Amino acid sequence: MPGLLPLLLLLLLPYPSHGDISATLPSCRLSNVYASFMVLQRAPQTTTLFGFALPGTNVTTVFRGRNLTALADSRGEWRQPLPPTAASPPSTSGESLFFSCSSGEVFSLEGILFGDVVLCGGQSNMQFTVKSIGDAPGWNGSAEVAAAAAYPGVRTTTVGQVFTSGTPLVELGAPPLLPWSVASPATIGCGDWNCTSAVCWFYGKFLFDALHVPIGLISSNWGGTSIPSWSSNATNARCGFPSAAVASVAAADASPSDAFSSPGFVAARLKGAYPDPNLPTVLYNAMIAPFTQGPMALSSITWFQGESDLIDNFNSYAASYSPLGSILPISTYACQQRALIEDWREALGSPDAFFGFVTLEPWFYPPPGTPGPLVEFRLAQLAALSLPKVGYASGVDIGDSTGPFGSIHPRNKREVGRRLANAALALAYGQSSVPWRGPTYKSVSFAKGPSSFKLTLELSNVPTTLALLTTPIPGATPFCQGEGRGGGIVAPDPSQCAWFSAFDDAGRVYNMTFGLTPDGRGLELEAPGSPSAILATSFGWGTWPVNAVYSAEGLPLEPWWCNSKNRCAYDLSRVLPSSVPRQ
Repeated sequence: MPGLLPLLLLLLLPYPSHGDISATLPSCRLSNVYASFMVLQRAPQTTTLFGFALPGTNVTTVFRGRNLTALADSRGEWRQPLPPTAASPPSTSGESLFFSCSSGEVFSLEGILFGDVVLCGGQSNMQFTVKSIGDAPGWNGSAEVAAAAAYPGVRTTTVGQVFTSGTPLVELGAPPLLPWSVASPATIGCGDWNCTSAVCWFYGKFLFDALHVPIGLISSNWGGTSIPSWSSNATNARCGFPSAAVASVAAADASPSDAFSSPGFVAARLKGAYPDPNLPTVLYNAMIAPFTQGPMALSSITWFQGESDLIDNFNSYAASYSPLGSILPISTYACQQRALIEDWREALGSPDAFFGFVTLEPWFYPPPGTPGPLVEFRLAQLAALSLPKVGYASGVDIGDSTGPFGSIHPRNKREVGRRLANAALALAYGQSSVPWRGPTYKSVSFAKGPSSFKLTLELSNVPTTLALLTTPIPGATPFCQGEGRGGGIVAPDPSQCAWFSAFDDAGRVYNMTFGLTPDGRGLELEAPGSPSAILATSFGWGTWPVNAVYSAEGLPLEPWWCNSKNRCAYDLSRVLPSSVPRQ
């Protein structure tokens, strides 16, 4: 492994940090975030080119017959806004931009398209590649790879994952894992963990199908990393994390992110060459800040991250959080994600960019039957919905208990990308009729009988009707695959399953059968017993819910915990008395 370090350092030579003009590079050039075959953001936004030159150098950009001139400032940086430009025809091979410098250098960008640019960030579930989907029964990764040949209007690049920085960089510090490339089976099907992001690809593919404009995908992710690593110092300070200007790097022990890091990087980090990827700000500095220097305008950001923070925030959960207590444990993630959204939008010069995140999917942390913390962590994620043009893809039903990469890495990235794209179409592209959010709790009514009681649930976000599955999605729910539906109990054991539950004033928990209301838009629940009052109801309030209720449009019923006054946990309200038991 030590022998890889010189190779790594050699690879880094063409990518100087902090705008230093290396002797191996021209004295006038573009930042390395720009490359041939990329997509630049279309009108109405203004895309800005950014580069380096000796102070006082004139840089002329020839764009569609127009000469645009910029002057390098005292820091040796130049910026050239391009006129707002309509989307290119998606079938074209692209156009050229030519550059000449008063110091004599000439260079160009070839095969450029104008369209919508997407930044895809996060940890390993965003890093997960199309190739990794595989072809086990029920999966068809090879067909997805082959289908990429029909999408030359989608271009993609993956930022190198071998460089971290204690200070913000003005350009990328490492060569890309995948340079800007036209979508093809070769570029979409390359690599496990180190090529095209599957979620990013499917998001871009579905957007292209809906919009018919070029899509540019920038994957910038690193497995096993936490949200403070991807946040600027200002963002971390807003949410109580200390600033982390890493002036010098000490050798470090094993890091959770080492499994997703190149051997060369791990060797260099252990020698003290680079900061650990899990230190605050170091990935923002190295893998996001370079795109803010123009800034490079974009249309949307997708974000699949949180598993590391779930573990970090709740690693003492079993000892400190009993089945009784407040409905929302203390978490700073809600602050962190909201602050990151606002900061990235501003820094990237795209305040109206759509931001789509993925609520964490079922996985074996903690063991099934434990009421949290995963279900409550999703609440911290959902707090970001209070910001404009923020949506999500529900991951509550996208489990994969038999996946080759562990339950934390489900293979169904296609559905994640589809749901994210639908959220973007509805919230940012004016297609408000596109369904993107599953049914959610609205209200409940209680009817008491002599030997049983009924609850009628009214739901929101049901465009047409509900649909009931006879069994949960195969592979998505490894527990409690009960018999039947409607009058049958799909989840017979509330100690192991997250299902429809009711909680009465005597501390009893009822596991409810279910069926549709006559109009097909609500649910009728029933259980034996004669409680005098129901204090709260819940659905899916556990690590691995049983999902058998969907909208007719294919979106899952979202988990809830709501009291009799219709105050709900997913609204981040601490409303339940401590005397109410929790499933």
